[in-house]
Amino acid sequence: APAVIQRRSVNGAERRLEYVLNALRLVDGFPPREFRERTGLSWSAQKPPWAEALSRGWLERTESRVRATGLGFRFLNDLQALFLADEPA
Repeated sequence: APAVIQRRSVNGAERRLEYVLNALRLVDGFPPREFRERTGLSWSAQKPPWAEALSRGWLERTESRVRATGLGFRFLNDLQALFLADEPA
């Protein structure tokens, strides 16, 4: 059977979700600057999901790293689901 190839633009919400689906699985997390480099989205425009994750104790953020906490790994699906809602700016 012939291969099906489809090309389409990925919107900001999809880029954000794809990034966190991969990056938050890493034990060492990711550098905050990498978020903008990889998604083209402003970190400050993403405040609601990050703030919610931090307040629940699912994430920790330093100047050099963002990563899931032990609790965040236990609730990884819920943590990632925070990034499903709303189109980011």
